Amino acid sequence: PMHPAKKTWDCAKPPRDDHSAPSWLTASEFQDVPSVAAAKVKILASLLRLSTRTVIYTGAGISAAVVGQAARSGQNTVGWKTNPRAAKPTFTHYALGLLGQEGYLHSWVQQ
Repeated sequence: PMHPAKKTWDCAKPPRDDHSAPSWLTASEFQDVPSVAAAKVKILASLLRLSTRTVIYTGAGISAAVVGQAARSGQNTVGWKTNPRAAKPTFTHYALGLLGQEGYLHSWVQQ
């Protein structure tokens, strides 16, 4: 059975100030329970194996763990600001790099 995601950061504001959004769409962050995340990973893996032209589109969010910043928290206190050369790749960077090396990603668009 699917379980609802757990809210890990609550925010009533929209994701961005420079774009309109419906009132239900906020910058709150959620995390799936492990069983749901595992099911989603299996589905994604199947889709990647079937795809012959996979393009990923990512933004600054894949580096959020490095800079210590949630979507709109305004926090940016660790990582590259204090010492740019000390910043390390996130799990997402490594995972996407490995998928590319293994031939599962064909293009990567970064905003």
